Amino acid sequence: MRFLVLTIFLFTSYSTVLFAEEPGGWIEPGGYDPKWGAEEEKRKAHAALLALEDEKKKAKANEAKMKQQAKTNYEAAKLKQEKGAPDVVENLDDDKLCLLYGQSVRNEKLSHSKLNMMAGNVRDLLRKQIINRSLSVSEDTAKKHAIRIGSTECELLAGYGLPSHKNRSVGSWGTHIQWVYGGTYIYSENGKVTSWQD
Repeated sequence: MRFLVLTIFLFTSYSTVLFAEEPGGWIEPGGYDPKWGAEEEKRKAHAALLALEDEKKKAKANEAKMKQQAKTNYEAAKLKQEKGAPDVVENLDDDKLCLLYGQSVRNEKLSHSKLNMMAGNVRDLLRKQIINRSLSVSEDTAKKHAIRIGSTECELLAGYGLPSHKNRSVGSWGTHIQWVYGGTYIYSENGKVTSWQD
C-alpha cells in the first residue's frame, strides 16, 4: 500500500496528515510539487493578465464614454448660446455693434461677455445686423485699424474701438462729432470722417 496514515495527538486536539510515497521520497499532498506548481503559477499568471486586460478595456470604454458625454454637453451648451445670439446682437446699439464687428474681423476676444463665449456664426450675425441697420463698414479697414477721409463712423469704431470721449454738435449743417482717442481727435460730419489731428 502506497499511503501511510499517521495520527498525531497534540494536547487535546488532533490532526490527520496524509503522506504519499513518491519515487524520490515522501511528499505531502498540499506540499510543493515542482511540475504541478509551475503549471499552477502559469495558470494564475495568465488569469491575472486576462483580468488586467479586462480592466484596461473597461477603463478605456469608460474614458471614451466620458469624452462623448463631455462633447455632447459642450455641443448642447454651444447650441443654447447660439440660439440666444440673434437676440443679443439685435439689442446692441450701433456703436457697440460696429466695435464688436471690428473685433470679430480681427479675431480678437470680443468685449461682450455673452457673445465672446459663442463660437461659429457671431461674425455673420454682426454683419447681417450692420446691413439691416444700413451701416457701412469695410472689413479691410477694420482689419488694418485704419481710417481715411470718407470712412464711416462704423468703420471708425470697427477700426479704433470706442473713444474715451465723444463731443457732439448739431446744427443746420447737420451733426458734427469729435471722437477723442487719448491724444488723437477724429472729426466726423453726418456719419463720415472729415479730418483728424494727433
